[in-house]
Amino acid sequence: MIVAIDGPAGSGKSTIAKLISEKFGFFNLNSGEFYRAFAYEHLQKGRSLESKSDIDESLKDIVLSLNGDDILISGKKVEKILLHTKDVDNASSILSVEIPVRMRVNELLRESIKGRNIVCEGRDITSVVFPNAELKIYLDANLEERAKRRATERGENQGEIALSLKERDDRDINKTFGGLKKVEDATVIDTTYLTINEVFNKISTMVEMCL
Repeated sequence: MIVAIDGPAGSGKSTIAKLISEKFGFFNLNSGEFYRAFAYEHLQKGRSLESKSDIDESLKDIVLSLNGDDILISGKKVEKILLHTKDVDNASSILSVEIPVRMRVNELLRESIKGRNIVCEGRDITSVVFPNAELKIYLDANLEERAKRRATERGENQGEIALSLKERDDRDINKTFGGLKKVEDATVIDTTYLTINEVFNKISTMVEMCL
């Protein structure tokens, strides 16, 4: 079974996916982590975010794989904290606009789920990566609340985060391939005024109905 969750940054996707995977024993497949891993290694190699030739080089020599819940870059585990910096967030959003990058990451995501029950979250999971998922969820929340959550998590300035999220939303929504959108058969849940437990209980009930 595939539980696919889409939504903008800060809407609660990662937290909910983790809780669902723990309750039902599903593999938690985080698409954003793959993009961040690609972006992290691209930056580590000193390559430009604007250069097509640099991106082509990264597509050729950056190899991502899974070992349990860990992402490996060229066979080596990368600590998740390194994938969640401002620079990597920005780079992953920019690089994920590139269609060849999205196609490569999507290929890896599909390869990694064979023989598994999974819950996967991202921005085009319901529309592009797993359009045939048994359960499709779109989590949303207003910009102020999403910025507040990120600021609390990271101890950073809420205003600056709000500006960054707005820029990221605009890029994600306007992507020509794999953009953020609400597919017709997805259940939309606005998490702005809901607790994590309330969202979790709603989705848990939906999963149980699909099993």
